[in-house]
Amino acid sequence: PLKGDHLAQLPKIKLDSTKQIEVEQIATGVFSPLEGFMNEDDFHSVVEKLRLSNGVIWPLPIVLDVTAEEADKFTIGEEIALANSEGGIFATLYLDAKYAFDREKTAGKIYGTHSDKHPGVKMMKTMHPILLSGKINLINWRRSPTMGYELTPKQTRILFDEKGWIKVVGFHTRNIPHKGHEFILHSVLEDEYCDGLFIHPVVGKKKEGDFSQLYILKSYKKLIERGLLPDKAILAAFPTFSRYAGPREAVFTAIC
Repeated sequence: PLKGDHLAQLPKIKLDSTKQIEVEQIATGVFSPLEGFMNEDDFHSVVEKLRLSNGVIWPLPIVLDVTAEEADKFTIGEEIALANSEGGIFATLYLDAKYAFDREKTAGKIYGTHSDKHPGVKMMKTMHPILLSGKINLINWRRSPTMGYELTPKQTRILFDEKGWIKVVGFHTRNIPHKGHEFILHSVLEDEYCDGLFIHPVVGKKKEGDFSQLYILKSYKKLIERGLLPDKAILAAFPTFSRYAGPREAVFTAIC
C-alpha cells in the first residue's frame, strides 16, 4: 500500500464523481481487459472499429480528459495522484501517454450526429482537449448511497457459484420496471432459459428527467420480492453514467 507522505508529494488531479466511478470500474475488473485509461492507439481503434488495438471488442472510449495547461504539468512515466472533489486521494495513475483528440469528429463517429441537442454529443463537447493514459492503482473506495447494492465481478461470480448457477441471463436497464420488463423477466424464468437472473440497473449521472437511482433499485427490489422468485434473481447496481450511444452502449453494457 502507498504511504500518505508519498502520496502527498505526487502531482495531483481532481476528478468528479463520474470519473471516480470509472477509476473503480477499471481497478475492479468491470472494464476488463482495460487496466487503465486508454492510450491513443486504443482510443482511435475503438472510435473507428469498436475494438481495442489488439482486436478485442470494445465499443466506447474510456478516457481521462484534462486541460492543456494541466497536461503540460505532467511528465510521461511519472505517478499522478487522483483526488476526489474534496481533495482526498483515492487512486494513482502511472502516466504513459498524453494526446489530443478531436471532440467534434469523435462525437460524430460515436453518436452519428453533431447536434448539441443529443445529450451524448453535448457531454463530449464539454470535455477537455487532452487525454491522459496509464494504469490505475485504486487506494480508497468512494462513498455512495448505492454502495450497498454494488458488486464487483469477483463478488458476482462467487454469488453465482454459491447458487449453483451456470446459465445466467443479465438484464440491463436505466429505468424503473414496467409491465414489459416484468413480462420479459417472468418469461425467461418460466421457460427455463436460465438458472437465474442478474438484474443490473445503471446508477450514476443521467440527463434531466431520468428516474432517481434509488427509486430504480428499490423498485426492482420490490419486484423481486413480490413478483419474482427471490432465489432466482440477484439485484446489483451498475455504477456508471448513461452515454446515450445507441448500439455501441448496448454492446458496452453487455460486456460490463
